[in-house]
Amino acid sequence: MNRDIRSRSLATAILATARFEFERSLSAGRLSVMACLALFPPCITLISILGQAASVGQFEQAVDVFIAVTCYIVCVLASLIWSTTVVTAELEGKTWAYSASRPGGRIAIAIGKYLVSCFWTAIVTTLAITASLMVRSVLIGGGNELQTWLVLVSAGVAATVAYGSVFLLLGAIFQRRAMVAAIVYGLLFEGIIAAIPAVISNLTVRYPLTYLVFRGLLPDNILKSDFFTTFYSDYGILNAIIALAGIILITFSVAIALIRYREFITSDEA
Repeated sequence: MNRDIRSRSLATAILATARFEFERSLSAGRLSVMACLALFPPCITLISILGQAASVGQFEQAVDVFIAVTCYIVCVLASLIWSTTVVTAELEGKTWAYSASRPGGRIAIAIGKYLVSCFWTAIVTTLAITASLMVRSVLIGGGNELQTWLVLVSAGVAATVAYGSVFLLLGAIFQRRAMVAAIVYGLLFEGIIAAIPAVISNLTVRYPLTYLVFRGLLPDNILKSDFFTTFYSDYGILNAIIALAGIILITFSVAIALIRYREFITSDEA
């Protein structure tokens, strides 16, 4: 009975935090940042297509991959901006002590802010994908825009949840240098290690994510090429899904545990 009451109380606190963060995010500054991020991929896509207008041959698939890469970058940047600072914002705003003293306050803040950050990241990524594919459809035509849209949006949502969990964990570990730690992680793990065709690349979000995107976008002749089979070997769709789910589950659980039990130093105590 008491456990049910506590669960309902925690759920109410999470929803209240999410609602408050959502309303606070509707500011001119934050909306401007979202608009800039969402418009970056379609603008770059427009420039790249116009630059290749005189080229001979079909390059629809190359454009699709280019759109996937630019929207991936936007997704990572948006997640880095909004998920990394969950703990840091409370510490710098001097509201952590009050929040931590409430029953379930730490967990409510972490999950509530995480949900809002994932929501806005998913919205920005989806808008970027949609606008980019519209530019592609108008200037090039051909291809299966609906299939491409479904593949990229599904991958974008998965990336949003995964990177949100990873950056939430980094923010809980390095609360004073959260943004720096997130950038180093992005460059080292997602930039370098994910490009290595070895077991260690399974520890990154990018490796299984790009495999799923390539399987959805590229034709069979490329998927059966020596380069693709060498890089991904016998990876498989199920392995990629399990890898992504494992990263999300582990990083999110560890982040919540750290936020729940770790004693953070506020600016007044530093």
